[in-house]
Amino acid sequence: MSFLTEVFDISIILVRNTGTKIARRVSCMVCYILCARFFARGWMVTEVEITKKSEYAVSALVELAQYPGEFISSKVIASRQEIPVNFLPQIIAQLGVPGWVVGVRGPGGGVRLEVDPKTITLKDVIELIEGPIAISKCLTGDLVCSREGRCPMHSVWEEAQEAFVEVLKKRTIADLVANTPEK
Repeated sequence: MSFLTEVFDISIILVRNTGTKIARRVSCMVCYILCARFFARGWMVTEVEITKKSEYAVSALVELAQYPGEFISSKVIASRQEIPVNFLPQIIAQLGVPGWVVGVRGPGGGVRLEVDPKTITLKDVIELIEGPIAISKCLTGDLVCSREGRCPMHSVWEEAQEAFVEVLKKRTIADLVANTPEK
């Protein structure tokens, strides 16, 4: 097992470039040391962040998966999952694009999960909401890097991204439902 795979098994590194507070959230000392060495050499780390919108989308799917076949009102989903009620329709609309949910207006209406929650991975949800997952801009294919082919970090970013995406691919909405504590 490689060093970065071991680090990612412990935690997901979220590093932010916010001026003087470069490493805001680092979950273990090994990660801190690794990041400190990168920054000391002047290397930059692209921000990796799963937005609230993605978290809300996952939470909405978990709520719907807990009540299979039932229509649940957006207000109820928003209340139970602490999602801003005005923001939820945008999320539900996006979740409807791949056919995961369907909405019905009027009395007795609401939103219902249309697919088996075992078929929806966290990677699927995040990519639907955010677009392709890339922990560094050089991995998106959108950036022409002046150091392409000679960057010492490129293979590290590829390995880190692979580990990060693998975790998201292994976890499904059904897994989250099974791990949700009873209220």
